[in-house]
Amino acid sequence: MNIPVGFQVASKWSAIYFEIHGVYNYFKIFSLAAHVIINMEKNKMKLLKKHTEYSLYLIMMFFANNAFSSAYYNMHFINNSNTAKVTFKRIDQGCMYSSGPSPIELEPQKDISFDVEDSNNIFSGCHDETKFIHWSVEYSQGYNTNSCIIMMDHNNDDIDNVWRTYFLKYKECNLPIKLICDGSEQACKQNGLTGHHKQQLTVEIN
Repeated sequence: MNIPVGFQVASKWSAIYFEIHGVYNYFKIFSLAAHVIINMEKNKMKLLKKHTEYSLYLIMMFFANNAFSSAYYNMHFINNSNTAKVTFKRIDQGCMYSSGPSPIELEPQKDISFDVEDSNNIFSGCHDETKFIHWSVEYSQGYNTNSCIIMMDHNNDDIDNVWRTYFLKYKECNLPIKLICDGSEQACKQNGLTGHHKQQLTVEIN
């Protein structure tokens, strides 16, 4: 059976058309799939970025509130004596950002106030560690000089894990010294002063 030439030509062009059209549809489907995949990857990156930012925020909050937090103490050294000169020298410290001037020389009836700041820096090995300052005290009247050591100690060594501040004379100290924490001598020793920001620690020498 002979197929007319016109039908043959029409069939050939139809085949070419469907072949081209099929390729075009395939390209459209491929482009759509690629677009979907790209959008999915973009969304994943956005979610990852948000997750990373949130994680960094939490880490920063932890360090700001815990790992690097510190407390201030207002120190007030008073020489009430009419005749004695008193000298304070810092001889030791630990886990402190700032520990005040040294030496401090107070003439009779003179005083000085300054702030000290402790450190809870995790990278310095001070996180949850005791913070302390030790001073030697020299009490001079004429040619006579007596001395002893006082110390500020801030720790959470108690069984209840509460931060407390102690302000004490070290061993025997015969100088006329009073150590006062937030207005109370008793608060400086025994159970200590419960930790809070800007504690007032006072030394009075008569």
